[in-house]
Amino acid sequence: MQHWIQTSDWSDYDNKKNSKANRFEFICEESWEVDFLVNKIRNFYPSLTKEDVRSVIMECGETIKVPRSRSVFVLSVIDKLKRLINLNTHTL
Repeated sequence: MQHWIQTSDWSDYDNKKNSKANRFEFICEESWEVDFLVNKIRNFYPSLTKEDVRSVIMECGETIKVPRSRSVFVLSVIDKLKRLINLNTHTL
């Protein structure tokens, strides 16, 4: 099941990728890709800090093997962020 972040407009991202073949892969080592995802997630979840989102992206980048499917990667990031939000909500 796709998250609505995945079904939102990714055309800027797709157009910036060097190769159309790898536009469905997420490369954590590319700072512009990480920045793009941080900004996209914060558009939907503005209460999250850039640092929290970036940290979760990098954590997922360490656990998900290359090549990283963009759809699988984004779902993994969103799932971890949801757990982080729930954790923070319950500790307040």
